[in-house]
Amino acid sequence: DVLKIAALPLSQLRDELNESCFVAVWGNQGATVVSIEPAVRAVTVVTQIGSVLPLLTSSTGLVFAAYLPERETVELRDRELAALQHSAADYQAVLAGIRERGLHHVHGLLMPGVDALSAPVFNAMGQIAAVMTVVGPTSIFHADEHGPAAQRLLAAARETSWRMGYTPAG
Repeated sequence: DVLKIAALPLSQLRDELNESCFVAVWGNQGATVVSIEPAVRAVTVVTQIGSVLPLLTSSTGLVFAAYLPERETVELRDRELAALQHSAADYQAVLAGIRERGLHHVHGLLMPGVDALSAPVFNAMGQIAAVMTVVGPTSIFHADEHGPAAQRLLAAARETSWRMGYTPAG
């Protein structure tokens, strides 16, 4: 169960970064938040358990789009693309970059003033099981893909994947 396995790494990640962290799984409506560890400070950025995040305009959704089979995301993708007036080709480079780096960062994409970093969690068969995301206010959280928050997020996602039985190829 990814929720149980991710609980400790997610809590530790929140403690290390003092930013809100959550886990989302792919549900029948899309990327669905199933666990949250809110930051401990006066100003926090948090979502609700059960929130469904957009596929193409959230860091979490884009990580799912990068790793899920296209048949699982095509309907939602096409609906969102029509509203955004973009083509699927516009996102192919973004998705390839996510697969190359193993994470994605956004600055105010879903909500102005909020930055996010997301990384995939894989199961024993190498399929994406969940996405771990760290969110925070742009003024104090720096969602740089090479920064310390990204490195800690990657470590937490890799630890969770390992506990799920995942062994990276190579």
